[in-house]
Amino acid sequence: MSNTDTRPGDRISQLTHEILRHRRLYYLENNPEISDSEYDALERELETLEAEYPDLRLPWSPTLLIGGEAVVAFDSVQHSSPMISLDNTYNREDLRAFDLRVQKTLGRSVPYVVELKIDGLSLALHYENRVLVQAVTRGDGIRGDSVLENARMIRNIPLKLPESAPDKLEIRGEVFLTFSRFNALNRFRIEQGLEPFANPRNAAAGSMRLKDPKEAKTRGLMMYGYHILTPRGIPDSQFERLRWLHTIGFPSAPRRERVPDIDGVLAQVDRFEQEKNALDFPVDGLVVKVDSVADWETLGSTAKFPRFAVAYKFPAEQVTTRVNAVMFQVGRTGVITPVAELEPVELAGTTVQRATLHNFEELNRKNIRVGDAVFIEKGGEIIPKVVKVIISRRTGSELPVVEPENCPVCGAETARMDGEVALRCINPSCPAVVQNAVLHFVSRDAMDIQGIGNALVGQLVENGMIRDFADIYDLTAPRLEELERMGRKSAENLVNEIKKSRSIPYYRVLYALGIRYVGLKSAKILAAGFPSMESLRNAETEKMAKIEGIGPVIAESVYRFFSLPENRQVVDRLANAGLSMEAESDTTVSEQPLAGKTYVLTGELAGFTRKEAGAFLESLGANVSSSVSRKTTGVIAGEKAGSKLRKAQELGVEILDENFLNQLKQQTGEN
Repeated sequence: MSNTDTRPGDRISQLTHEILRHRRLYYLENNPEISDSEYDALERELETLEAEYPDLRLPWSPTLLIGGEAVVAFDSVQHSSPMISLDNTYNREDLRAFDLRVQKTLGRSVPYVVELKIDGLSLALHYENRVLVQAVTRGDGIRGDSVLENARMIRNIPLKLPESAPDKLEIRGEVFLTFSRFNALNRFRIEQGLEPFANPRNAAAGSMRLKDPKEAKTRGLMMYGYHILTPRGIPDSQFERLRWLHTIGFPSAPRRERVPDIDGVLAQVDRFEQEKNALDFPVDGLVVKVDSVADWETLGSTAKFPRFAVAYKFPAEQVTTRVNAVMFQVGRTGVITPVAELEPVELAGTTVQRATLHNFEELNRKNIRVGDAVFIEKGGEIIPKVVKVIISRRTGSELPVVEPENCPVCGAETARMDGEVALRCINPSCPAVVQNAVLHFVSRDAMDIQGIGNALVGQLVENGMIRDFADIYDLTAPRLEELERMGRKSAENLVNEIKKSRSIPYYRVLYALGIRYVGLKSAKILAAGFPSMESLRNAETEKMAKIEGIGPVIAESVYRFFSLPENRQVVDRLANAGLSMEAESDTTVSEQPLAGKTYVLTGELAGFTRKEAGAFLESLGANVSSSVSRKTTGVIAGEKAGSKLRKAQELGVEILDENFLNQLKQQTGEN
């Protein structure tokens, strides 16, 4: 029967089946039967029929959502179980130590599976009745973004699994861009006058968060599965599970190997370090997993990492380039950082033009001069750094870097504090110091004034409208309207944001001051110990230093800050502007039920995220620590609690559960 004689429903079903079969042949079997143009013709025919008979479209149609409306916002979805990351190792000794820990727990050596560690975006796919119904990014490991529409646009993801697959299945894997596709995308973007993507990983992550599925389809993303969430009836072996994925039409990374022991793992490390550059997709290491899934349950997990797997990161890629200049950056505390301006060079998928030299002691230790040929690498394959100078390539024309006697921004004298390596601008009115201090003051964890960014702060400082962050509260809408690209509505919105910030609690005001070494956690501790700004500014260092979690370094820094008249004046002006300078009555030390107590959280809690539980305990005066010691008051253990629970048991520390938190909520009237 010809296509014209076939009923529309039958033809739609036939085309859907054929297109999905050709996807599998192309992406999974590497054995295409038709050309790209013939494949596109099938998709166009299916789209036309589905547009004419929308009620006949199948739920797993490969054209679903193509041409649909853009997503307004992504829904946040909780994972069925946490998507925890892997612990990283960087050398063979660490791998052998991992093997020894496994053997100690299991009492025997085990075979391992060695898989490629793809550098992309983790994604969890959910199938019900064998149809793809949900796709969730890793997010924070507990919750991620629902990106089903964009996941459907990844052609090697099967939209419907065969009858041999379980009715319900979750597959986790990595979404990525091949190098060839990445390069093609960048060539197109440059031709269109657009900024090219920095690297394949960022491009893949950004593509999965595109609001328009049609645009996501054009990116050419791929996905490889690496983990199945324990449905019944599949192999216990991780190696066999990856092979099983292939049988149900789901792609997994090539070149995986099962080896009998750790020596076999090390042999694969040697092999892949030689072969990684031949791959057409980004790989930044290997993943080593115990092969038996039953052993996974015995080995368990820590709060952060599974104990049955570890990631081996390849040594950072190094390239040579030249130092064209050394510039000086001034931070919010006045620290002057030397930065190398480099001859542009490709490194680990990105073009590198600058690298921090950290401080002048480090610069002198490495003997870096302007004009030097240098080795650079990416620390953790993210931050470029100069490894060393190639002395043999010096010509004699290189120029030493001289420490500035004056600030490169304001011209004030520079100096070093006693015992410090850092060189500083000592002018608190330096525009660079002011600008960075203001940006810290308005940041989310501080005063959370939305709408004040780097460019606007630069204008405000340059125009003399801000000399310190207290001046923010003197800004008015008419004055802001005078600035370039600042309309009336934007000015009014910003003034409203500034007004809202007056209700920010005292401890965050303290953090916003930018006192050196005082982070958000230590600001909470100080606010609990000194429930008003006045009591803190007059406190003796010895009294501050005795508070657990503070110590002499922070105490001395706080004392120095308040000893400067200009800082005390700024704080007075903030108080006059109506900012909170005292802790609320129910947060003072004497009235906080957990004041002076220290708790450690471990495992998974049902009614709280770890962050929520920690914030709740701290609101009641407790110190929340990441490690267990004899000084720990109690360990609050949830499901899958790991080494912290065992250490608490060894030390005789009290073990609590989530009921402890729930009872506290009832006692304190928290909802």
